[in-house]
Amino acid sequence: MSYFPHIKTVHTSKLFHGQLYIPMANSFLMIGCVVVTAVYSDTTRLGNAYGVCVIFVTFITTCLVSLVAIIIWRINILIVLLFFLVFGLLDGVYFSSALTKVPTGAWFTLLLSGILSTIFVLWRYGKESQWASEGEDRFQPSHLLTNGRNGEANLTAAFGGGTISKVNGVGIFFDKVGDMVPIVFAQFARKFSARPEIIVFFHLRPLSVPSIPESESSSSVEHTPEVKAELDIINRAAEAQMVYIMGKERMKDQERDEYC
Repeated sequence: MSYFPHIKTVHTSKLFHGQLYIPMANSFLMIGCVVVTAVYSDTTRLGNAYGVCVIFVTFITTCLVSLVAIIIWRINILIVLLFFLVFGLLDGVYFSSALTKVPTGAWFTLLLSGILSTIFVLWRYGKESQWASEGEDRFQPSHLLTNGRNGEANLTAAFGGGTISKVNGVGIFFDKVGDMVPIVFAQFARKFSARPEIIVFFHLRPLSVPSIPESESSSSVEHTPEVKAELDIINRAAEAQMVYIMGKERMKDQERDEYC
């Protein structure tokens, strides 16, 4: 959801898509537990910090269940309001009691939640600003390239109007913003005044599922002469090891087990 830098996430089950294992988060939790236990030598102060955390969780759970009941379950809003008032009042009583323990240990929970919330909000704000800025630079291929009289590709007047030469190989240009021309391809064409024989625009789309069924992972097309000619180019590029992979993100190819 882009509230934090990308870290490794492992899907541990094909059945339960929300069952995840995040190694870095697990390590941070272990280190945090050791540090907090060592700092809070008094179990009373440690209990105060834990109590505020628990009451925060119960109040947030009450709010989320109320929203789900209204939006997803379509329960009458008056019934949901009655539920929220009853449990919200109980949570408020416990919360007011827990706040009296802030000076004796509960301050740590509030400080930690404030720091994490600030990181999440600022990171999300930065990502949205980045997406908005990158979205303004996206355009259709016809805005970048035009066909010359002899069939060669030329840059449009907006990009200098130079001739684009064709080089052997396959070029894969990828990004995560939209369905138009990736910025990295526009920069490649303007800087080198060249383009690969076959160009692939690879747009990344993260999905909240551990894997894609084999029947949906690929599609077949009829081997027309045009398709066969392109396949020949791809085979020649593979044999000559002339494949350009361009993008601001890193793409790794590694062996994984069936759940990753």
